[in-house]
Amino acid sequence: VMVDVSIFSDSHIGYWLNGRVPGVISDICNDTRVLSENECFLAIKTSSRDGNDFLSDAKDKGASCAIVSKSNEQVDLPQYVCDDTLRAIDELAKYSRSRYTGKVIAITGSYGKTSTREILKLLLGIKNNVPSGNKNGQLGIPMMLCSLSNDEQFAIIEIGVDQIGSIDGLIGMVRPNIGIVTGITKCHMFGFGDEESAANEKCKLIAACSANSGISIFNEDCLRFESFKIYEKNSIVIENSSDNFGPKIKLVGDRYESTIQFMGDIFKFVMPPLMSFGVAQNFMLAATCAMYCGVSAVDIQNRISSWVPYKMRGEVVSAGDRNYFIDCYNANPVSFVDSLLNFNRLFNINNRLFILGALTKYEVGDDFVYENCKILHLDIFKPDDQVILVGEFADEIVQASGMERVISVHAANEALRFIENFKGDVYIKGHRSYKLEQLIV
Repeated sequence: VMVDVSIFSDSHIGYWLNGRVPGVISDICNDTRVLSENECFLAIKTSSRDGNDFLSDAKDKGASCAIVSKSNEQVDLPQYVCDDTLRAIDELAKYSRSRYTGKVIAITGSYGKTSTREILKLLLGIKNNVPSGNKNGQLGIPMMLCSLSNDEQFAIIEIGVDQIGSIDGLIGMVRPNIGIVTGITKCHMFGFGDEESAANEKCKLIAACSANSGISIFNEDCLRFESFKIYEKNSIVIENSSDNFGPKIKLVGDRYESTIQFMGDIFKFVMPPLMSFGVAQNFMLAATCAMYCGVSAVDIQNRISSWVPYKMRGEVVSAGDRNYFIDCYNANPVSFVDSLLNFNRLFNINNRLFILGALTKYEVGDDFVYENCKILHLDIFKPDDQVILVGEFADEIVQASGMERVISVHAANEALRFIENFKGDVYIKGHRSYKLEQLIV
């Protein structure tokens, strides 16, 4: 990732203090605790702290410059001075986007955004113009847009949406040529209230692409909602369940096989062994987009063969007498079930220990107890499996489930005692707020 320094001067949003311009900007970061060498520090002022007070920390971490609303000549660091740093980063992003000549692909949905993004990055063969980490929100997206480079023919933007209206300004900033919606499920219900509202919000991406004479790709399951039905004829709708020719995704030996119909032709692709059924569905979206962008089916098969799970999203790690299946970055009902089914497919012989971070009211709404009970009642659990549920309301959920053998704990560190002397396969899944990765010992 590299940021073209000229977008600062050419956009005339602010000015370089004393005319000092940095030679290179590798990325933009708003947190000095994770800031890396040659990154630009974005100083944000909030109700609790003022980022302008951390310029010395930014310099000590090796920042090449800073975007500030309050200059400090005592700190030997190039400073781009503007009235409002949040407004400045938005305007810099819009200016950078206006100079980009390639195709922008935007991805949203209740689940599978990052998996689809990483697969599409692999299939398109691009290295830049893709966000690193979780830059998919109101601040992360403009920071990512500032690094758009015309050296790449494509750019991929992941858009996270957690409340009504949150996507509006982002779409205007991203100006997508191609839109992908992975699917809709109960996720971030605190900001939406129901699935219909979530679908209407995410469908705004489809509407924007349609208005700009672009193309949209989404799963057939989205047609449950009236907002998506409006755009069915002018979009590519992926059938990922089955049709007259049989299932679109089926297990063949130790891996899934995906069948995609595109432009009247039928293509079959063999997935890597660790890929789950749900990620194979995401592959179908990404592969269809890649073919639309001109990538051949042969190249797609060759490239997907090198796929590995994204960090902490279904990766497998061995340590001592234990194999860890780690999926502890995000959680919703769809991803939870898909992840559990994949673990059950891959690890079904040895002793098994399940550490489950309970879904919360924020994620799935008022019926969070019911949603957790559905997971606990999946028929993948064997009589000798050990199952630990982590969460503030774990006791209530276990009691409601009627499953006495499930042990409830309130925090991740309380589950350590079950792992320390365990030999076998450990499944760890839950939202990143639980910090379940600390259980890998």
